[in-house]
Amino acid sequence: QGWTKAQLDTNTKETVKRGVRCQGTLPTVEGGAKKICDAQAWTVAKLATVLDGATVKKLVDTTAQYKLQQQQFELDAAYEERLRDELERQRGELEAVEARALSVRRHRAHITEELLTLKCPRAGCRQAFVDFTLCFALQCARAGCNTYFCGWCLHACANNQDAHAHVRGCPHKLATTNYFGTVEQFKECNRVRR
Repeated sequence: QGWTKAQLDTNTKETVKRGVRCQGTLPTVEGGAKKICDAQAWTVAKLATVLDGATVKKLVDTTAQYKLQQQQFELDAAYEERLRDELERQRGELEAVEARALSVRRHRAHITEELLTLKCPRAGCRQAFVDFTLCFALQCARAGCNTYFCGWCLHACANNQDAHAHVRGCPHKLATTNYFGTVEQFKECNRVRR
């Protein structure tokens, strides 16, 4: 009884965790070496038959408190695991949203740069242009390029003569004249082409 009280007073959690055990040593026959007692822990019911009521109550209360602490620990661990899983799920969703946003930005840039911006049709040049005056047989203004092309469909041509010949018969031409058109016709042709 004294040992159990002392254990409950000094090391309550460990006592309840491992159970009330005899911690003594037993003499052995061979050479006087001592062996630690490995008897099973006593049950609370068995201890109640040998301990006073106050000690049994403390043991029962301590056991209940320990079990509650263990349950709280298990609940906290489960909550932490769920929280980690939820954070990981949300991180994955955020990465997917960021990937979609990046894709949208790339598509937007492609549409703006490649579809809405008028450019010289030569692959090595791609100089942007806004408008022009008079003849729809155009020549790129970028130094070193000088590519000829059609203002109606942006078809690249070999030279000035080829550009005029193409403009005259371009299937996208909205004007009735051979080489000229209005700003409105140019805008409408590019709106349809886009």
